[in-house]
Amino acid sequence: MTLVPNYVPIDWVDNVTPVDEAKMDHLETNIDQHADAINALDTRLAAEEAMPDIPTVVNGQWLKGSGGAMVWSAIAQSDVTGLSTALAAKEATANKGVANGYASLDSGGKVPSAQLPVSIDLRWAGAYAGATAYKEGDVVIYNGVSYIALRPTTGETPVPWSAGAGAGITYLSSTLASDVAVSGSTTWTDTTVQLALTAGTWLVFASLLIGNTSAGASNVAARFFDGTTAGGTGEVYGIAASQSVALPVMANYVASGAVTLKLQHYASRANVLAKAAGVLQPTPGATSMHAIKVA
Repeated sequence: MTLVPNYVPIDWVDNVTPVDEAKMDHLETNIDQHADAINALDTRLAAEEAMPDIPTVVNGQWLKGSGGAMVWSAIAQSDVTGLSTALAAKEATANKGVANGYASLDSGGKVPSAQLPVSIDLRWAGAYAGATAYKEGDVVIYNGVSYIALRPTTGETPVPWSAGAGAGITYLSSTLASDVAVSGSTTWTDTTVQLALTAGTWLVFASLLIGNTSAGASNVAARFFDGTTAGGTGEVYGIAASQSVALPVMANYVASGAVTLKLQHYASRANVLAKAAGVLQPTPGATSMHAIKVA
């Protein structure tokens, strides 16, 4: 707004310009406008005088209130609401890539391999061969089971449940090498398949292939025998002449000490064989016995 209104003066000419009401009103109006402008200026000056004085500027600092006055000062963390708490909760760069800290990222945005847990790079190495020098991470197959080399090794044949592999479970196995005939009818006969057990609890299981070469049908059976106690009997009645049958036998055997547990067979006729090989398994192994120590 214009502080003082523009006054348009009257061009007075002696003895010519009349002094009339209109000209007097013109003077009164302009005087009133100037009086209002002066009063407004006084009000504004009073407001300006009531404002605090701004101290001389200090470069690099900020103006803030202190004790009711304005001062130039550096901004502290406490001057910004929540800043101290946020800074205390941040992760320090000194903790990057160190123990109990946080992982860093490489140029591809991935965690460097040196900061990842130790892992084994698996490589398929085919069937196990005793003369092969295997490296850590080589995977082989042996007797239908896959094994992983945890360290460089040569000539260490994989063994199921091996204590060397850290499993802590003992596994024993015995296979009939050649046919064994029943020594006489109604007589229990050793098959030569046997296991030397140590004290403890064993899960023992076997498969006995019995072939009837007699002239007539024969009842057959199989069992485990430790010289004193028998267990796990399996039996079949009436096997015809020239036929064979596989008898499964299983028992939970508790050995109080070292003992030899044998696989025996029985027949109601002579000329009945415990067979080492069969039609489906022509190599030795058709009759076999196994034990796993479970306690």
